[in-house]
Amino acid sequence: MTILAVSQFPVFTLYAQKLCVPADRLACSSPWAYETVPGLALTELFANETRPSDTRSQCANMCMQEKEFICRSAAFNSARKACTLSQIDRKLAGSKQLLELSEKVDYLEVSCLPKPAKLCKFRSNLGIILKTVDAAYRNVASLEECKSRCENSDFTCYSYDFNSTGENICRVSHHSSATLAHIQEPYMVFKNATTYEMEPCFQVSLECKGAEMLAKISTSTVFDGKVYVKDKPNSCVKDIRNAIDFEIVLPYNDINCDVVQEGPGNFSSNIVIQVSVSQCLDMILFKERILFEPKGLLFME
Repeated sequence: MTILAVSQFPVFTLYAQKLCVPADRLACSSPWAYETVPGLALTELFANETRPSDTRSQCANMCMQEKEFICRSAAFNSARKACTLSQIDRKLAGSKQLLELSEKVDYLEVSCLPKPAKLCKFRSNLGIILKTVDAAYRNVASLEECKSRCENSDFTCYSYDFNSTGENICRVSHHSSATLAHIQEPYMVFKNATTYEMEPCFQVSLECKGAEMLAKISTSTVFDGKVYVKDKPNSCVKDIRNAIDFEIVLPYNDINCDVVQEGPGNFSSNIVIQVSVSQCLDMILFKERILFEPKGLLFME
C-alpha cells in the first residue's frame, strides 16, 4: 500500500479508488459513491445504530442500502469491526458537533442523496478560494451561469467561485466550510477573490385537510429555532430543536393562528421560519392553490 503524504499547498490531496457497489442501490449520477475521511468518528448524539461489519466497503454498502431511515453517513471502526450509521452528514450537522477524533475509525459520507431543493441561497466569502475543486469550466459568461453550473452539476455542489483564478473560469465543489474542518488551510487567500457557499436550504410543502392546513418543512441543516404565524407569534408557534423535518398545524377557524378566508374554500396564512434571533424566512400559504410564495429574508431588529 502506498502511503500518501499530507498536502497543504497548493492543493489538498484527494484520492479515488474504484469499487463495486450494490446493484440495488438508488440511481445516482454522482461520480463517486461515498467519501472517506480517516481518523474521524460519529458522536453518540447523531448515531442511529451500530452493526457488525468486516470491512469499510461493507459498512458503506450498509448505509447505501438502509431501508428504515435515510442513511447519509457512517463510521467504520476497524478495531471493533463495527459500523455506525447516521441520518446526519457534515452539511446537515451545521454548527453541531457531528464528528470526533478517533484513530481507528473512518468516517464515510454517502454522495447519492437528493440535492437540496427550493429556497437555497449562497453567501459570499470574500478574499478566499478553495485550493482543490471538483470541476473547472472555461468560457463561462457570467456569475449567474457559474451558479447554474454548480446547481446543475452531477454531484451536490455547495460552493463555487468565478473569475478568481482566471477570466471566465468557473470552479465548483461539493465542499464547504462545514466539510473542511479536518483540512489544515483548505483555502488560499486572494485579495479580489470570492467563494460563494450555499447556506441552509428550506423546502416547504402544504397539505390541505378538511379542517386545517399542515405546513411541512425540511431543512438542509439541523434546525434550532421556531416557526410561527407572523401576526400571532405567541399563540400560534412551534419551537424546534435538533430537527431536519418539522411541521406546524394551521386550523381554518382558529383565531389564534390568523388563517384568513378569502373566498369559498380559499384560505391563507403568513408564517415565519425563524432561523436565528436576527434572521427569518417569511412566506404566505394558500389553501386553494396549495403552494407557498417566498417573501424573502427578513432581518428583525
